[in-house]
Amino acid sequence: MSLIGNMLQVGYGLLMPKAPDDTAALLARRQAFGRRLKDLRVRAGLSQAQLAESADMNRVFYVGVEGGRRNVSLDKVFALADALGVDVGELFRDLNSSITDPSPGPGDETLPRQ
Repeated sequence: MSLIGNMLQVGYGLLMPKAPDDTAALLARRQAFGRRLKDLRVRAGLSQAQLAESADMNRVFYVGVEGGRRNVSLDKVFALADALGVDVGELFRDLNSSITDPSPGPGDETLPRQ
């Protein structure tokens, strides 16, 4: 396969860029985002149910987002920021530095918890 063939895949008749196949890294990003959401929610004095309702989200879905198990749309990211009374950038502040390395080191069988 050509270099371009390796870089692109065909989906529904359109050329789409290949997504990274690193599930652990994606999970680590979602977990870091969830920790940030929880921190901002607690600072705002809101329960998970209150924030979910204010952001027009299902509570169970929101719990999954905060727990790093669910992916959230861009529209819901803005709704969460509005419900928390913060600029959307606050949801991502220092997010990269809080992402736990998904690859365990020598002798480390589990991911560190924060």
